Amino acid sequence: MSAGNPASRLLEIAKTVKGMKEGINARDGWSTVFDAGNNRALLMTRMGEAMMLAEKALDEINERFPEQRDTHQHWINKVSQAFLADGLGGQWKTIQQHFDTHTINYLTLASSLLDQPREGAAMGAEQVASMRERLGAFLDDLGESEMSEESKEVIRHHVHQVLNALDERGVNSREAVEDAVHMTMGKAAMDEEVRKDLATSGMGRRLRDAMVFVYQSIGAAKDAGLLAKTIGGFLGDG
Repeated sequence: MSAGNPASRLLEIAKTVKGMKEGINARDGWSTVFDAGNNRALLMTRMGEAMMLAEKALDEINERFPEQRDTHQHWINKVSQAFLADGLGGQWKTIQQHFDTHTINYLTLASSLLDQPREGAAMGAEQVASMRERLGAFLDDLGESEMSEESKEVIRHHVHQVLNALDERGVNSREAVEDAVHMTMGKAAMDEEVRKDLATSGMGRRLRDAMVFVYQSIGAAKDAGLLAKTIGGFLGDG
């Protein structure tokens, strides 16, 4: 996904989706859009990022151009529906239908309104320790939960990726941590079996809360709210 404001990144995605052939499945389509090939982990990371772009764009529009909020609600809804349409097992044509001409036109308008780059934020050792403690507590709860062993192992692996990012780059940059969170939530959202397991066991809410805590700790409070709103609904908390 290229750099730029959330609407411009979504516009690029929308145009790519619209220009592709219909007769493929959703997984192959999204893998092409996000240049993920057969790398499922990379696909989950990039889908996790992309799923939050619509709410990020709306949040910025509401902050900078509050009088235009209602104008952009149509495409916000359409784009959000596209990402959640049938998970990765559906048909690409179904997803393409959400990116109609009207949606792309309004995305183009929104893209022209938003041109403020995202700022990074450094983290301190105390913040990293706090995040490690919170994630460790989540892993303890995960081990005692009623989720299947297969689903536990999937989530455990991804949470350890967040921990590894904190260990390797936590005191210098939030980028690696954000990528690991995106991959974790993308996997939780798009893997049907894991998603169902999280929702029925109650661990979906706990995973969301842990990831929101990480986002808040790295200085991305606005993104934390978007994460909670975007992801929480289909992990059994909304």
